[in-house]
Amino acid sequence: MKGIIMIACMLLVQTVYAQIEKRSTELDKAIWECRYECVQKIDTLGTQELVDTMYLRIGNKVSQFYSYSAFYADSLANEPKGSVGQKLLQKLMTEGILKGTGMPGAKILGLGEYYYKNYPDGVLSIYAFRQKTYLMEEEYAPQEWTMINESKIISGYACKKAVCHFRGRDYVAWYSTDINCSEGPWKFHGLPGLILEVYDMEQHYRFTLIDVNTHPQNPVYLYMSDKALEKMERKEYLKDRAVNYTNNKDRAVKRGKSVPAYDLLERDYK
Repeated sequence: MKGIIMIACMLLVQTVYAQIEKRSTELDKAIWECRYECVQKIDTLGTQELVDTMYLRIGNKVSQFYSYSAFYADSLANEPKGSVGQKLLQKLMTEGILKGTGMPGAKILGLGEYYYKNYPDGVLSIYAFRQKTYLMEEEYAPQEWTMINESKIISGYACKKAVCHFRGRDYVAWYSTDINCSEGPWKFHGLPGLILEVYDMEQHYRFTLIDVNTHPQNPVYLYMSDKALEKMERKEYLKDRAVNYTNNKDRAVKRGKSVPAYDLLERDYK
């Protein structure tokens, strides 16, 4: 029975990826594919946390970064009506409500968007699949890093330390010049080597490299949904997400549930 279930799951994944390919536009050939663990602390004692797997796919000119959990849920949502994928999504949504495990999607609060660095040239584009597909654009510019004379080993790579202040948080980054790429997770980049780990001083968010694939099969691609595209200012979008979270939290509290307090990665929207 377990074998049958496993085969069914594999076939479903293949079907989902087939649907994705129909909606994808190749932007660049991928040189590296980096897998990160993202951890978010959601209480003041640091005893509760949310964990997700994030992918950074790097090309010669363009890179993309996204949550695999969000990617999987969005893929199911874009399956044809009545399909196996749509039925599975409905099942996951129902289980999330009944069991209190949350809706399918990004596990990290506020990190369900798709980030494209240097697409188009000089622009960092962020796509968010909500009721509509929202597009935020900002300058593709590095953080203002300060190098620190410290080192450590991460995933077998010798790393050096750098710090910066970025949109309301102070960050520590560890990068390796052994990987000749000035990229990193989320919006971070601009150091003389790949960023293997980065976290804010309050330890609310942490990205840590799991592994690097030097021969990725998938290209850097733009994945789009069938929903209407609407441009939105970054701070306006963040304010909307913060209000949405507060409203959901208030409703949950009224039902007698304990909901953790958190703030977005970028805090300059206030």
